[in-house]
Amino acid sequence: MKSKTVKGNWSLRTNKLSFPYVFLVCIFFFFAGFFGFTLFSHSQGDGHSLRPRPRLLESTEVEYNLMPVGELGDDSITSIPFQACAFNILCYAVGQRYNSHYDAFNLIEYGPQKSQRMASFLLYLTDVQEGGETMFPFENGLNMDGNYGYEDCIGLRVKPRQGDGLLFYSLLPNGTIDPTSLHGSCPVIKGEKWVATKWIRDQEQDD
Repeated sequence: MKSKTVKGNWSLRTNKLSFPYVFLVCIFFFFAGFFGFTLFSHSQGDGHSLRPRPRLLESTEVEYNLMPVGELGDDSITSIPFQACAFNILCYAVGQRYNSHYDAFNLIEYGPQKSQRMASFLLYLTDVQEGGETMFPFENGLNMDGNYGYEDCIGLRVKPRQGDGLLFYSLLPNGTIDPTSLHGSCPVIKGEKWVATKWIRDQEQDD
């Protein structure tokens, strides 16, 4: 697996895989400028810090003005029209994980949808000393023989690094779910993992 680095304030590294389509973007400037104050600043008067309760997976949403269909946003990451939903912030303590799952909705299971999650963007807010990788167990069609238990940490694994962003697509060009977009989070072994996730939809979502 080769990496390409561009001189300047950011670098772009893409894993050359048939499936899933995964792009790792080093965007520390985005993390520092946008998240540095918004996510980790609290009112000086309440005396509380943004810390997780032991062994509970915490999440919160950052309010974000949704972009209408056809208007481009985050064009340094992708050049396709999309609607970006609010960021969802997750914290993983030692021993916590996220079993493998699909971000796109299975229409057979969930019924018709007004819009579909076509891609996902993860922004790693902290380094993790050990564990906590984002995994894609069906990398290049491997492990798809029906024996995968949705908990094993196998396949393509991306180590969290503060300021890195991970973009991957959930749909194939024909609009169906890409089976290799199955992904999850390996257990945190040492340290703490904070990650911001954003789903990118193909149509405008009112709610």
